[in-house]
Amino acid sequence: MGYTIIQAADISAAQEIAQTCPFLDMGDIELAELIQM
Repeated sequence: MGYTIIQAADISAAQEIAQTCPFLDMGDIELAELIQM
């Protein structure tokens, strides 16, 4: 369990980045904005 911070132009771009994460094979990924994009 842990977290990863990514930088993306918007939530759609963040979703595309998240789909390439190797941790996705082990479970789910939750996306949340740290600051308003």
